Parts: sequence; structure tokens; C-alpha cells
Amino acid sequence: MKKEILLITLLFLNTLAAKKSLGPIVAVDLEKYDAGEIKVTSDTVVIKHIFKIKNTGDSVLVIQDARPGCGCTVVKYDTLIPSGKEGNFNAEVTLSGIHGGTFTKCINVTTNAKNKRFLQLCVNGNLKVPISVTPGYVQFTILKSGILQSSILLNSEKEDLKILDIYFYSKIISKTQNKKDSLIRCSFKTERSREANENKEWSYHVNININNKEIKETRYGHIIIRTNHPDAPSIKIPSMFFIKP
Repeated sequence: MKKEILLITLLFLNTLAAKKSLGPIVAVDLEKYDAGEIKVTSDTVVIKHIFKIKNTGDSVLVIQDARPGCGCTVVKYDTLIPSGKEGNFNAEVTLSGIHGGTFTKCINVTTNAKNKRFLQLCVNGNLKVPISVTPGYVQFTILKSGILQSSILLNSEKEDLKILDIYFYSKIISKTQNKKDSLIRCSFKTERSREANENKEWSYHVNININNKEIKETRYGHIIIRTNHPDAPSIKIPSMFFIKP
């Protein structure tokens, strides 16, 4: 009888202890890191940040999976974080072909935490470029005259910004599957705003034309703009136009 009472008591205590167990509990110092304004001086910008992940529970916290939203983000992290300890979650964002403006890159993280199994860690900021371009992709339309036309807006603190040349660059695939470079000079017209905006930037509206007679097929490539800006002598913008067969 005494053995039975002892066994029941032990089972009760074990059950009580199990109920009091917290399991792994995740806490992040900052889920959204703001890199602020970043002055761009090259074609590629790298932003790095270490997120601090703490386990405030009483068993091991496991980072089971981490998936960046795009290929521009690379992560490295501590997989196992013991009770009461802190782990590092390294995020590195590489941005190329930059035209300025805000960005947000997020990572979806899966853990075994009892309080929050799924986390989203984000890196954001504002890229300050010598010349910003809107939109970031140039698509041409065909006018009745057969001319291909598009327009873009440039913003810059340089009051006397001048566009020297504009070209459309693409690679043509021949019937033999050989690729050859194609560079077509565009005609353009630029109009500057009368006043600078609240960011002390001047706006330049640019109309771009391509003679349709030089092109017989749909092409994908880049618009290349040469300027007199010392920090941005050339700008490359993804572009395409569609020619109906």
C-alpha cells in the first residue's frame, strides 16, 4: 500500500513539473532593422546586420529554418540556443543596379519556440543616389509614326545636370544562336523643373525616342544614359520593347 501511495505521489510530482516547464521561449532584440539613409557611391551596396535572438525558456531553442525573400539576402545563424543564452542571426543584403529609394528585405524564420514559432526579420533603408530614376524599368510604346517612345524622371541635387547621350543596349540572338551586341543611339528631350523639391533635388523629365526602322524584333536590354554628373557619369536602366511580328 505504501509503495502504491509513493508511486502515485511521484507520478503527480512529475506531472506537476511537466506542467510548469516553459519549453523554449524566443525573444528578439529588434525584428526590423532600419539602416537609415545610405549614400550610394558604386553599383553595389552591401548592408550587414546581426539580429540578437535570446532563449528565455527552460529548454533548447532550435532555429529550424530561415528563408530570405530574395536571392540578394544571405543568412548565417546559431542553430541551437541553450536556455538563458543569446544567439546571433547574421543577415547580409547585397543590392545591385541601384536607382535609389527605400527598400525592405525580409527573412522568414521557423523555430521550436512555444510562444512564437514563426518570426520575420527585416532589413530596410533608404538608398541615396546621385541621380534617382523613376520608373526603375523602361518600357517603350509604339507611336502611329512608328517611333518607339518612353519617358523617365531623373532627380538630382545637381542643378545643372546635363544628359550627354542615351543608348539602348541589347544582345541579338541570330539564327545560328550566336549573340552579338547591339547599341542604338536614342534621341531625347529634357525639361528641368523650375524649382528644387523639399529634398533639395531638381527634377528632369526626359522623353526618349527610338527609330523603329532600325529594329525588326522584340528586344530586352538596358537604357544607358551618359551625364555630366561626376559621381554618376552613366546610368543603366533595364528596358524592353515589343515589336509585333
